[in-house]
Amino acid sequence: MARIWIIPAGAGVLSALLFLAVAVGSPGALILGYLAPLPLFAMGLGAGLISAATAGATATALVGAIAGLIPAVTFAALLVAPAVVLVRQALLSRIDANGRLEWYPAGRLVAWLIGIGACLFVAATLFVSGGRGVEDRLRNVFGSALSAYVGPAPAAQLKPLIEFLAAYPAVIVVSWLAMIAVNAILAQGLLVRFQHGLRPSPPVASIELPRAVGLITAIAAALAVLASGWLEFAGRNLLVMLGLAFFFAGLGVVHGLLHQVGQRLFVLIGIYVFVLVFGWPILLVTVVGLVDHWVHFRLRFGGSTSGTV
Repeated sequence: MARIWIIPAGAGVLSALLFLAVAVGSPGALILGYLAPLPLFAMGLGAGLISAATAGATATALVGAIAGLIPAVTFAALLVAPAVVLVRQALLSRIDANGRLEWYPAGRLVAWLIGIGACLFVAATLFVSGGRGVEDRLRNVFGSALSAYVGPAPAAQLKPLIEFLAAYPAVIVVSWLAMIAVNAILAQGLLVRFQHGLRPSPPVASIELPRAVGLITAIAAALAVLASGWLEFAGRNLLVMLGLAFFFAGLGVVHGLLHQVGQRLFVLIGIYVFVLVFGWPILLVTVVGLVDHWVHFRLRFGGSTSGTV
């Protein structure tokens, strides 16, 4: 009986140590910090929601004991809460009309991921600015943070970066959400590889966003164009976060359209390398996902939403 708690607690200790490794400051330590959510997802997707929550609580307590209250709250909000919520959703299932077990769709998991990021973004920006002069407040925050990190660099060198981050702080949120997604995917892949996963891995071709995401995108675009003040700021930054959702949807389109191509795996590897090396194809894949969300051209051209890869 004790093992039920010892193993998740051990995973929590590992997650906390990976998170605290960032304080070392070396590139290797930063990589370790990037993997801090991995033990939480591994416990949840391999042993269930209670195990994930136990690991998260243990990790938060250890971070608090070593680094203090603020790092512990940060860890709980940015790593533990998303992991527990996504694990809970990922493990939902039902019996479909044909009597087969149907797991929670990958596209809805992506929507939950973006929703978590949007909620924390709204809360953080309102807390920093009080809803007024948000960009001015963020300029001060990012200016102080960058000056402390890079030292007394000339203001002219830092100003473009500070201005960009103050206008689009959602890029930081997107990088954090990508980290969460990568760790979840990696944990699920390892669990399935060693036959310890509670659910099968959803095929990438099955990633199709809920229709409500399109409506939210339209509202965000309207706010970005027509509103002013904090609402305009929130609208344009929400569009940036939604871009990550449509990027995942675009990958689903690519996988679906290639489901009958010979040497499909090698073609996909080539596409991924091309996207990662050059960077700009990320925008192209995102646009593909956005367009497909409205017109479903992957189905018109023989694509599949139930592929195996």
